[in-house]
Amino acid sequence: MQIKVRDSKFGKALVIDTTEAGGNYVLGFRIDPKEKLVSVYKTLMSIHETFMQYPEFGVDFHPDVLAI
Repeated sequence: MQIKVRDSKFGKALVIDTTEAGGNYVLGFRIDPKEKLVSVYKTLMSIHETFMQYPEFGVDFHPDVLAI
């Protein structure tokens, strides 16, 4: 997945390109004013970076606990 800000026919837009596993979607969002666009972009990048370091797949696994 890629998150970026690029020019579109509507001006600057936040663009999210998903992977093939995610459907190969290209999602574009126009956010006004430009300061808010930059703020949303930075927030999404931070969340994405955190997720990539500590992915959450909905399963709570503890290898040191033996279930009987």
